[in-house]
Amino acid sequence: MKRTYALALHRRAQRYWKGSPRYQRISRIDSSLPSSRFLQLTCPLSRQQASLLLQLRTGHVPLNKHLHRIGKAPSPMCPECRVEEESVLHFLLTCPTQTRRRLRAPLENAMGRDARNLGWILTNPKALPHLFKYIQGTRRLSMVFKEVDTVGGRQPGQ
Repeated sequence: MKRTYALALHRRAQRYWKGSPRYQRISRIDSSLPSSRFLQLTCPLSRQQASLLLQLRTGHVPLNKHLHRIGKAPSPMCPECRVEEESVLHFLLTCPTQTRRRLRAPLENAMGRDARNLGWILTNPKALPHLFKYIQGTRRLSMVFKEVDTVGGRQPGQ
């Protein structure tokens, strides 16, 4: 009976999630939701890394597009290039300033073509150390995330 109830509850959660307005955006990054896959992905990460990853995946990260939407930034434009809105996609993949600064090069060298796929970067455990190193190098989120551990593991005492 417990197994039947749990299965029915899981199916109900899936139907509810797929009817959610956020499903379309999030499913482009991780189509397996709802599942335990995200928990498995974040298990070896520090709390700070897991929080940052969740914020990147949901778009609720302290970049100007989100900050402007909640009234905490005067403009949604990227403060580095001032060409596009500073979204997660822009910050991680398309900002010309970060390209000129060659901060994305190690990520692209390590991951090849996959480094141009936002969904892959935010769901693949092999990409996460490179992602955190890139974020650390940009210093864009340093006000909130003082030092993002780039190793990809829990620190003693966390």
